[in-house]
Amino acid sequence: MRITVVGAGIPASALSTRLFFTWDFGLKRRRQDEQVIQGARHIWFAPDGRVVYHRDYWDAAEELYEELPVLGILMRWLRRQAAK
Repeated sequence: MRITVVGAGIPASALSTRLFFTWDFGLKRRRQDEQVIQGARHIWFAPDGRVVYHRDYWDAAEELYEELPVLGILMRWLRRQAAK
């Protein structure tokens, strides 16, 4: 699978010792519409400005796996079963 990055957007935020913000990541796979993955990022900074902690949060099952041809069938079935 080839993925072409369409764009990533990060809202402006004030820098502090701990930063948490949401992001949108756009991508387009061959012969498919653009897909936007939404997530959040958590970063901690040391007093000297170094990043000491960095973690991204996003729902891979909903945002990406369900869009894949074979795995998507299984993920959608599991979601329906869990909703019963």
